[in-house]
Amino acid sequence: MHEKEKKPRKVLDVESCFKRYGHIGWLLRNKMHLCFFIFSILLFTGTEWYAWDAFKQLHEFESQRDEMSDLCRAILHFDEILTMSTRMTVSTGDLEWEKQHIKYKLQLEDAINKLKITSQNAVGYQFVEKTAILNVKIVGFEKKAFDLVRRGNRQASADLISSQEYKDLKLSYEEGIVHLTIALKNSAKAIHNRLHLRNSTAILLAISTVLLLTYGWFSLIRVNKETSEEWTATFDSLTDLVSIQDRDYRILKANKAFAHAFNMTPDEVVGKHCYELMHGTKEPPAFCPHRQALENEHPDTIDYFEPNLNAYVETSTSPILDKKGRVVASVHIIKNITARKRSEEHLKEREAMLNETGRMARIGGWEHDLNTGQTVWTKAVYDIFELESGLPLNLNEHLDYYPQPYRGQLEEAIQKAIHGGNTFDLELPGYTVNGKLSWWRIFGEPVFESGKCVKIRGILQDITSRKKAELALEESKAKYQMLFDKANDSIFVMKGETFIDCNAKTLEMFGCSREQIIGRPPYCFSPPMQPDGRDSRQKALENITAALSFEPQFFEWQHMKYDGTLFDAEVSLNSFELDGEKYIQAIVRDITERKQQEKERENIARFPNENPNPVLRISKDGEILYSNKAGQLLLDGWQSSVGGQIPDKWKDVIAQAFASEMTQEGEEEIGGRVFSMVINPVKEDQYANIYAGDITERKHTQEELEKVNKDLEATVKGLYIANRELQNFSYITAHDLKSPLRAISALAEWLAADYMDKFDEDGKKHLELLVQRSQRMYNQIGDILRFSEIGRKIHDQEEINVKELLEEIIVNLNPPENIQINIGIDMPALFCAKVYLSQIFRNLISNAIDYIDKPNGRITISCEEDGDCWKFSVADNGAGIEEKYFDKIFQMFQTLSAERKYKSTGAGLAIARRVVEMYGGRIWVESEPGQGSTFFFTLQKQEVGVENGRKYETNLVS
Repeated sequence: MHEKEKKPRKVLDVESCFKRYGHIGWLLRNKMHLCFFIFSILLFTGTEWYAWDAFKQLHEFESQRDEMSDLCRAILHFDEILTMSTRMTVSTGDLEWEKQHIKYKLQLEDAINKLKITSQNAVGYQFVEKTAILNVKIVGFEKKAFDLVRRGNRQASADLISSQEYKDLKLSYEEGIVHLTIALKNSAKAIHNRLHLRNSTAILLAISTVLLLTYGWFSLIRVNKETSEEWTATFDSLTDLVSIQDRDYRILKANKAFAHAFNMTPDEVVGKHCYELMHGTKEPPAFCPHRQALENEHPDTIDYFEPNLNAYVETSTSPILDKKGRVVASVHIIKNITARKRSEEHLKEREAMLNETGRMARIGGWEHDLNTGQTVWTKAVYDIFELESGLPLNLNEHLDYYPQPYRGQLEEAIQKAIHGGNTFDLELPGYTVNGKLSWWRIFGEPVFESGKCVKIRGILQDITSRKKAELALEESKAKYQMLFDKANDSIFVMKGETFIDCNAKTLEMFGCSREQIIGRPPYCFSPPMQPDGRDSRQKALENITAALSFEPQFFEWQHMKYDGTLFDAEVSLNSFELDGEKYIQAIVRDITERKQQEKERENIARFPNENPNPVLRISKDGEILYSNKAGQLLLDGWQSSVGGQIPDKWKDVIAQAFASEMTQEGEEEIGGRVFSMVINPVKEDQYANIYAGDITERKHTQEELEKVNKDLEATVKGLYIANRELQNFSYITAHDLKSPLRAISALAEWLAADYMDKFDEDGKKHLELLVQRSQRMYNQIGDILRFSEIGRKIHDQEEINVKELLEEIIVNLNPPENIQINIGIDMPALFCAKVYLSQIFRNLISNAIDYIDKPNGRITISCEEDGDCWKFSVADNGAGIEEKYFDKIFQMFQTLSAERKYKSTGAGLAIARRVVEMYGGRIWVESEPGQGSTFFFTLQKQEVGVENGRKYETNLVS
């Protein structure tokens, strides 16, 4: 009763007021308002469509205009090239220019046809028709000029292209394009005016629609109480937590989402204090938005973390006033903003991380104003030069930090940027304010306004650490390579089951060349069976698998030299990981002499009294029955004698030997000497023979070998890291060189295109040489990138029909008509990375095409099985190669023909060799001068499976 009396009467009216927002039902029952709303929506939709249609028409016209403008520029460009080609032919008599004329004539005609299609039903079509007609006439003049030159009448040809009729045609041609461009601009202006007119109309209609909707809204306020049930359904369908609270913080009404948040029903929530449910407190907290709404009588919104909901929430309160304007309650809407909060925190963390990354990278920005002469630095640049921030600077003060000749190099780059518009990217040494020697990378680009350079800006990065690391890397690489090459044992590096590197001792031990080892598995240098009767290949793969699981392997192995000679060796396998890939370091030590010595000891052991090693006979219960003279050393160490007992540990070993009926082994250290003990049970006579050998030196050698293994493992790993970093450095350097070289090549081609007629003969030759050499260097850099990318990129494997691949390559190479290429019928189907296999065949075939010097060229591609390999060959009837150049041709940038010096980079065979060796194969050439050449390469076979009746074999995996 007390709570009911305390509840203000006006609150009941407020509650009913909130139930009155069921507008939909009322709207459907009032036909006049329904018609009004339908009319307003149709009017607003029509207004929007009217504006959208205007924008759509303008967009279509602008797209058409842009396309026509691009075609106009292309037509003028191609026409200029045709005119230049004609004039160069007339002035020099060189009909090579006619090829360029034909090439660009086709492109010009294609552009005119596209312009005719685009300009249909558009402005300027009459100009396009005129341009097409004039183009036919002009081309006719130029074709006639070429015919006159071909007949040797250069003067008549020059008169033809200098005639007034030809000049009038050219002038009319260019005027037609200019008039078309002006028509496009005038049409664009007219379309823009139409757009502004339609937009103004759309705005007036939109304003009218808004006024009508406003009137409709105020009409909707007059609703009746019959919509309370519909309003309740809408209220409960909200996903936000909504409640209505009175002045005493008691909940008058709550939606289902609010009640479910506290595992209650809406009826159970009514009458409870909001702060008890929300915050679990006995009174409202200081930040309570309801309190603010009661005190300030205006809406309020706050966000905070609510432990009871385990979420960040945004709470909005709107006061409810009675008829006298007093606040009697408020509406609470609680939104879960946890996801938004976490996104904001994540963004702040990312921003802080980016700022810290910039600081750690020591990269700053700079800008030099050519008008004021002032230079502006960011704080990072001041820090790099160890200079106090904020000091005024100019360009000379900036350059003072670089000693000669590097300062001159930077000044030259800046002048080229100002006058030629070139960007620059330099790595230069210099001294800070405190005299510290540093290396800096400085990048700059010009800023032009109205065709004039007004500023130069760029970035500066401190690369001192990287430069020091590069020098240290070179020293480390040389050190590791020396240790690797000077080792007394044979050292291999394996990837999977294939050798990928070896030292000089390996070549001496196996009596072969490096090419005869790299790319082959270890069991190729072993007899089919080991002395214990096991298959060499199977046993080798078991040891390799265990080593790749990081289980070091140490075992004896019978190897075979390249000439078939067998020898015994001790082998240790240790794995290491580099860049996420596993490798194996194999160390092989020739133990032929030691095995011979052991065999001699075995022979001597047949005569115990003459045997220099201890020989004992022990009964089954451990009694010493016999000892030769050398065995006295063991007896003294055991403090026993013949007739006495052996130590307990050896009694246990003898018991194991009788139980297993197998020989047991062990070691014993006595008097600083280490003995290898072999216990051989004789079950019939109930005793065991002990044969002991002094292995002290061998143990010391083994310990030394293990130490050397660890050192060499670290050495090899360091060497591979050094090689990988050097490879990455060459890759980055090649990438950075391409941009300035591309600019040089473009500038040279521009000079050749526009100013060739202004050079004398020597100037023309020098300019052509510049174009050729810059293009060749650009191609060389591209080959360096391709060479460095081999093995770096991962390519998907796919089913490859080698015959179809070869046919595709031949089509793309487009060989001359006088060269016939034949593909053998026995080409396998492989499952491999297509990009690498294509590189091998493409480079070998293109090399054969280039060196065929006979009228009827012939290239034959074949394949045959060679043991566990596929052996491919590419034979030609070209010029042939002398034997002394067989190794040279597989080196980077090596060519044998002076006339191909500027046509080829000399990297094709080097890339082919790199790919073949990377996948365990080898490549070589057989040739005689004048008799043609045959290039061979092998790929190991590895059965993958059978699909659709076809068998796929290859070892090419990416």
